[in-house]
Amino acid sequence: MPGALPRPATEPTREVNAPDYPTLTLVDPAHYVMLREIARGGMGRIRIARDRRLGREVAIKEVLDEGGSVPPRFEREARVTARLQHPSIISVHEAGLWPSREPFYAMPFVAGRSLDEVIAAATTPAERLALVPNILAVADAMAYAHGQRVIHRDLKPRNIVVGEFGETVVIDWGIAKDLAESDATGSDLADSLDLARAVTATAGLASSSAGGETTLGEVLGTPAYMPPEQAHGQMVDERADVYAIGAILYHVLAGRAPYIAGSNMELLSAVFEGPPTPVRELVPDLPSELAAIVERAMARTAADRYPTARALAEDLRRFQTGQLVGAHRYSLPQLLQRWLRRHRTALVATAAALAVAIAVGVVAIQRIVVAQRDAEEQRAEAQAQRAVAEARQKDSEGLMQFMLVDLRDRLQAAGKLDLLDTVARRASAYYDAHATGTGREVELAAIARGGVGEVLAARGKLADAAVELQSATALVDKLAASNPEVTTYEETALDLGRRRAGVKILQGDFPEAEAAYRALLVRAQRLFDRPAPSPLATHLVFMLRADLGDALITQGELEEALVEYRAALPVAEKRAAMDDSLTGAKDLLLVHAKLGRLLLDAEHDPAGALVEYRTGLAIGEKLNARDPKDPRWLSDIGTSHDEIGTVLREQHKFPQALVEFQAGIGFAQRAAAVDPSNVDMQESVAVLREKVGTALFDEKLYARALAEFTAAREIWSTQAVRDPTNLQALRGESVTDNKIGDVHLVLEQYADAIASYKAGLALRERMVAEDPTRAEWRRDLFYSHYELATTYEAIADRPHHVEELRAALEVADVTLAAHPSNETFASDSAEGHDDLGQALERDGDLAGATAEYELARAIGSRMAARPKPDARWAGLAARFDKHLAQVGKPNRRPPGTKAR
Repeated sequence: MPGALPRPATEPTREVNAPDYPTLTLVDPAHYVMLREIARGGMGRIRIARDRRLGREVAIKEVLDEGGSVPPRFEREARVTARLQHPSIISVHEAGLWPSREPFYAMPFVAGRSLDEVIAAATTPAERLALVPNILAVADAMAYAHGQRVIHRDLKPRNIVVGEFGETVVIDWGIAKDLAESDATGSDLADSLDLARAVTATAGLASSSAGGETTLGEVLGTPAYMPPEQAHGQMVDERADVYAIGAILYHVLAGRAPYIAGSNMELLSAVFEGPPTPVRELVPDLPSELAAIVERAMARTAADRYPTARALAEDLRRFQTGQLVGAHRYSLPQLLQRWLRRHRTALVATAAALAVAIAVGVVAIQRIVVAQRDAEEQRAEAQAQRAVAEARQKDSEGLMQFMLVDLRDRLQAAGKLDLLDTVARRASAYYDAHATGTGREVELAAIARGGVGEVLAARGKLADAAVELQSATALVDKLAASNPEVTTYEETALDLGRRRAGVKILQGDFPEAEAAYRALLVRAQRLFDRPAPSPLATHLVFMLRADLGDALITQGELEEALVEYRAALPVAEKRAAMDDSLTGAKDLLLVHAKLGRLLLDAEHDPAGALVEYRTGLAIGEKLNARDPKDPRWLSDIGTSHDEIGTVLREQHKFPQALVEFQAGIGFAQRAAAVDPSNVDMQESVAVLREKVGTALFDEKLYARALAEFTAAREIWSTQAVRDPTNLQALRGESVTDNKIGDVHLVLEQYADAIASYKAGLALRERMVAEDPTRAEWRRDLFYSHYELATTYEAIADRPHHVEELRAALEVADVTLAAHPSNETFASDSAEGHDDLGQALERDGDLAGATAEYELARAIGSRMAARPKPDARWAGLAARFDKHLAQVGKPNRRPPGTKAR
């Protein structure tokens, strides 16, 4: 049909030269859940939505007014913005048309504040001076855009977002201009006339702020930051953006816009009249170099400005690194003063030379200084490019280190580790394509790949995570082996190797993980045994011993695990004594917690466990006394109370345990209130509420227990909705579903119990679908089926009882096949087959019962025949033999299936 809108093809086209769609295509609005509106203007609005396909929050910009030239301009904005791929330029996820034909595009939701808000919050010149790096980021972004032949034409503080972690993003490319398109079509004049008409038509509108910011959808640009030629409606090029960057820098340094008036018309008049008040008059102590940069960038004539945004960025970078700034003309005293600062070691000789020069005469010294100035400027110019390159290299390495290490830890605490994905992948791709082979670049390449692995592991993609971490460790292992004198390479190799072994634990590959930890520990011990081991090397030895102990526990080697934990204790004490660091104190607290848990489980020594947990509590309280508002120590204190409560509960001291759990909730809630964005803090509250519910359940206070379980579930559910990639939140939600089911079951509310268990089962099926190799999640799914089987047995629903037992065993047998030596998985499978055999025998299916008992006996016999078997396997094997021998005998009455 003529004029019909193109729709996306149902099959990907294989034609390499297939043309792009000439207009935007239809998009199903069901892909998005609209959450809230954050901006609105006369012609458009921006709403926050959840992208259901990828489970992320996005910002959606839409047109409200379909008249005139708005939709074509909007589509051009989407296409131009989508072309610009730069960290400091907002990107486009998707653009299209709603079924009602309104155009829209989706972009990342950048959590942060606009630059004008950040400037307003900076109340001192020093605080505002600290924002200069943000302006440098804008200049770099515009240098990139100009390289793509695109100019923004509406740069202003409102269109710059400063994120929570310092990122700087240029947004709103609504009146951007593609200069290449103009060159091809000669449309500059028409576009300029259109812009001039827009300026004239809207000049009388009241501005949204004293600085003249515009509302969403205005197309004129903003007079307070607009160069004179743009205000007159003349053709503009890259130097219009250079002027705007200078005006924004003026605003940053002065704390106010260059021009202030009550309306756009008054602002335009002020722009026409002449330059703004010199920034040095408003800020007398401002460095003269910065004032010169502002003056040149905001020159009234385009030819007098920096020719490009890149040149402006280079001058800003020179200012930051202490080099000579091209826009500033240095006096002889200034040059001499800078020269003296750079040659402090030769100060005495210089003074002697000056004395001789004075004796020779004023004219001679003037010639010397002039010659020095010329030579200095030539050297500065020659060194500038090299210094810029070195500074960029150093800055980029520092930025990568921050983003891939420090930022990773912060994002992980906030439950937003998925935000690291793009950064880590781009860094990895960059180093793969451009690395020159220097040690630092190889190390950063490995760290980048490790970051990708971390994100994949957090998303439950353990197989993919293992591949990335294997690649990362191979890179840095080779680097460390060829540079044994550089201990930092070996430390990075050990840290990445430890993370890789951690993925093996999650996959249930416990023997492989144990072997990996032992090999890494040998290497780390060599660093630790040096005369002056670094704090990081000491921390790595501690963590590897602790991790090895954890791996041994998973295999039932509790005594060996206790040996490792006890060996880790003096290492933690040494780390804590090194520099009174918080990391060392945290290590010490952690090892006491691990010792307490193992003394309780392996040694059945609750008194010893209480000593360890109370020692950890004392450490947490000491740390909290140093900084009462630090949420980490509040959370640690809450965890210690939780652990003490667990010991008391094991001793059946339920009232005392309840007191400890409630104290733990109080500290966890205080920590969450201090740092609401920290997912770990919120989840600690949920865990402790669950513990309180369990203690109340043990006391048969079922109504109160149900209230606590429900409150815990609400926390987990909120976290899961906030971040759909947080699979740990899904697991917490499923655990509380099962706890709620337990309450309903004991109260004989069977329908409610089945509904709760099924809700937990559905969540666990989702988790296993995300990563079928994750053993912990498969075991959770096994238990969900078992809990349903127990409930159906209670109501004598035998078909469903058998059905759920079979479903549980289907999960357990696959898990055991992947990990045949695992004690826990073998027990689940063997006892499950025995229980199913009893159910089938009770129903008269003797052949089926015999087959199940034989499977149980085979597993039990195999595990009992292993070297150093757990003592319980002999008893289990005997029980299975007895059941098999008595199948079908007269008066045989199979015992009922036990609840789990």
